[in-house]
Amino acid sequence: MFLVPVGGHAQKIGEQPTDDLGNVSDVFQENFFEALKQQGNENYELALQSLDKAMSAIQDDKETVAAVHFEMGKNLAKLKRYQEAEANFDKVLEWNPNKIEVIEALYDLYFEQKDYDSAITIVIKLIKFDEDYKEDLTNLYN
Repeated sequence: MFLVPVGGHAQKIGEQPTDDLGNVSDVFQENFFEALKQQGNENYELALQSLDKAMSAIQDDKETVAAVHFEMGKNLAKLKRYQEAEANFDKVLEWNPNKIEVIEALYDLYFEQKDYDSAITIVIKLIKFDEDYKEDLTNLYN
């Protein structure tokens, strides 16, 4: 006996696809996902080029702009272009000061640069989200 699922359905012609990407253009999506692919392949320069193209295709959506800045910051950090990475992370935090992923990325950035004073400031913020960071704070003070 074959089991055939009854609940399946196809997208109707003319129906807009639903996704969590918001109202973004195809140009944005193609370049953003190309950047993620290049980042996964450790081609950080190519990822940045794709993110620049994606940024130019954004239609005034702060959340999408913040997502691009976050990805730019991560790629710049991998290229050891720390000041530029920090500037991109700061742009995201201007939009959403409690974005935990960005705060953690800043912590990693400061720690990698051995900027322990700035790392301490960031870890104090992180402790509000996760008590496990208290151990990091102790280690930074030593």
